[in-house]
Amino acid sequence: MATSTRRHRPQRNGLQRLRHTSRLYAVLSHVGEAVIRESEPPRLFETVCRIAVEHGDFPLAWIGLVDRSSGEVRPTASAGPAATYLDQIRITINHEPEGMGPTGTAIREARPVINNDFVANPTTRPWHTIARRFDLRASASFPLLVHGHAIGALNFYANRPGFFDVHEVALLERVAGALAFALEKLADEEQRQLAEQALRLDVERQEALLRLGAMDAASEREVVDFALEEAVRLTHSSVGYLHFITDDQVHLDLFTWTQGVREACYAAERTHYPIAAAGVWVDCVRLRRPVFHNDYQHLAERNGYPAGHIHIERHLSVPLIEGDKVIAVAGVGNKRAPYDDTDARQLQLFMAGMWSLLRRKRAEAALRESEARYRRLTEHATDLIYRIRLQPSSGFEYVNPAATALTGYTPEEHYADPDLGFKLVHPADRALLARLSQDLAALAEPIELRWIRRDGSLLWVEQRNVPVFDEEGSLVGIEGIARDITDRKLAEQALQDERARLEARVAERTRELQLERDRTRAILESLGEAVMVFDNAHRLIYMNPAATRLTGVDASTPERWWEDQGGEADRMLAELEGAAQSRRPWQGELVFRRADGFSYDAAVTVAPLFAPDDPAQLIGFVSVHRDITALKTAERMKDQFVSNVSHELRSPTSLITMLAGNLEMLYDRLDDARRLEVIGEIRKHARHLSDLIGGVLEISRIDSGRLASDRQPLDLAALASNELAHLAPVARRKSLLLGADLPQELPATGHPGQLQQVLRNLLTNAIKYTPDGGRITVIGRTLVAPTIPDEASWPGAGHLPAGTWAAIAVNDTGIGIASGDLPHIFERFYRVQTQSEIPGTGLGLPIAAELVRRHGGFIEVCSTPGAGSTFAVYLPLAGVDG
Repeated sequence: MATSTRRHRPQRNGLQRLRHTSRLYAVLSHVGEAVIRESEPPRLFETVCRIAVEHGDFPLAWIGLVDRSSGEVRPTASAGPAATYLDQIRITINHEPEGMGPTGTAIREARPVINNDFVANPTTRPWHTIARRFDLRASASFPLLVHGHAIGALNFYANRPGFFDVHEVALLERVAGALAFALEKLADEEQRQLAEQALRLDVERQEALLRLGAMDAASEREVVDFALEEAVRLTHSSVGYLHFITDDQVHLDLFTWTQGVREACYAAERTHYPIAAAGVWVDCVRLRRPVFHNDYQHLAERNGYPAGHIHIERHLSVPLIEGDKVIAVAGVGNKRAPYDDTDARQLQLFMAGMWSLLRRKRAEAALRESEARYRRLTEHATDLIYRIRLQPSSGFEYVNPAATALTGYTPEEHYADPDLGFKLVHPADRALLARLSQDLAALAEPIELRWIRRDGSLLWVEQRNVPVFDEEGSLVGIEGIARDITDRKLAEQALQDERARLEARVAERTRELQLERDRTRAILESLGEAVMVFDNAHRLIYMNPAATRLTGVDASTPERWWEDQGGEADRMLAELEGAAQSRRPWQGELVFRRADGFSYDAAVTVAPLFAPDDPAQLIGFVSVHRDITALKTAERMKDQFVSNVSHELRSPTSLITMLAGNLEMLYDRLDDARRLEVIGEIRKHARHLSDLIGGVLEISRIDSGRLASDRQPLDLAALASNELAHLAPVARRKSLLLGADLPQELPATGHPGQLQQVLRNLLTNAIKYTPDGGRITVIGRTLVAPTIPDEASWPGAGHLPAGTWAAIAVNDTGIGIASGDLPHIFERFYRVQTQSEIPGTGLGLPIAAELVRRHGGFIEVCSTPGAGSTFAVYLPLAGVDG
């Protein structure tokens, strides 16, 4: 029995497939008939779904169309016992779970999608529960392609898995193709009808525009009324209106309604209305585009309209825009069908044509008024106004009556003689006039010409010309105006003559002032004294070169001079004020500070400056500074020198006088040994006095410039050796060790006697201040600055100017000099406190330092108390530059 069942099952399956295939052929056949029969898409969709359920034995067949704005697939038609399934699901073509099922994928990818196990397929997960409830086990979705674009899908559902095989899919795909073909034909037919309708509307609009363009003699109100009635007719409306917008873009001028509205509307009219208070009917003004209100009565933002106003069901308004302004709003209403873009286009185009006509009529009216106004102006103008024709023949087309008064020739004489305008021009100026016809750019500039009147008198005119071109850009005429400027030219000539005389006088006076200024500047800049000029606010406004050199202040930043003066600035300001009050110069001596921080003594003369045209008005001060630092220093040095010399001479003289007196009084009482001791003291003080007098004389010769100034090449090493040999006996008496570290030759240029005195003074001091048994060493070297040798051996060498130097150093192991005394040891008569018991004049080192300085050299010292001192002399090396 089982074998028999298995034998007959393939046969039953084949019969079942054959019956199902037959049903699908029936579906395809009936759908083909419906496609031919039905011309409305909604009815066609319902019929196809019903045929699929009745003849294809499907529990559910439905058609969904895509809403492109949201991406949702909205059921348009359905049939079958499971049709309520569609009320409980959501399908999209977006990339989301609800868009990944068969229907969404078929539309998105424009291909059939077969799902033979609906509740097991993961792509249909959002609908599994509902599909089980309706026993939907398989599905097939076919895209509806209209002109290559999927607009929706035809969907079939079965109650068992694996329902859709290859043959069934092919047949159902043909059903979907037939439906899509029908939709394409219906869409083509709809487009054809719309095109025919648009063409008819365009023809009607063109005919209406032609009638509108022929209304040249009509008034503006008649033109608007006709255009508005035609707009209502072209949009199949029953009412219409046109309102203009004021220039401020804030208010409406309620211009007109169509005749039907005026007859049926009893609402009170307002001719001026603010846009902000208007209702939705002016949304097109706010949005600057057409606005549709196809359900006017149910608009949430509608303000309503006054009692007696005509009832509005539908409404379309469009803005009339020119440039960046809305100039008018036109509207129609109560079309039986909803308004669409075609209506908006017709209304906009027709209103634009109406406005073009209105604008032309307004322009023509304005032109007529302008021409009349222009003629009134030209006929009464005192200037000559003209238009000259250049092609095809030259001549005057217009000359105003002012020509008679201006030239003596009437306008008619100008018309009769085409060359009269050229003949009027003075022969000397005709070449300038002829150039205007060759250089169009020159026409843009006014020209001045001389005309000869009929009576022979001369007339100056200023002509302003404008070229006139035809449509092809050829110069066909010249329009211009000529003004009598004779009086102005005469005045200009008189003014020019007077200006020339003034310029000559000014130039002469300028030359005089220039010479005076140059003379003054030359005097100021050649003066050795510093000249400084201050304004009335005490600001420094001028410094001559001597002032810049003296103060060290840059003339571009003179305010720094006051800032650096401290109390002396206050004193000088007080003197400035005093000079201003007394109106007399002030003279005195002040101490000022240079920009580098050093002070200088100045002899100052301050004088007030007054305005040349108002002697009572103070405008500033002028001060003259003379540097007297050297003079004041010399005075101080002289006073100090005299004081020191007096003191130094008085001490040994007093001692000699005292000892001589004692010797005279006590001679008989003293033995020979004591007498010799006193005589020895007198001789010692006499030698000291002699040394002191010699030093004072040497200082006097140095200060007075009586030193020998001749220079010759010499060997410093030989001089040092000679001086060491000369002082060797003195050193032996103190058991001092004299040593030398000298090169074979140390060339320099100088006075041998003066440099020998320098070495003698240094060596004598070293012997004098070195205790018995000490050591004195003379070292000679050639040094190249800025190389810095050992500071202890060569003090101050690190500060030498760049170059090559002959250097002699005297080093001793004497008592040394305290650091507080070092800055003063080259001062005259200065004696270190620790040396007070050792005889000396205090002039040896100052004389040595001054002699070295006069040779262009330097003398430096370093010393340690109790350890000894080193004195170094640096002289420029003979025969070496720098």
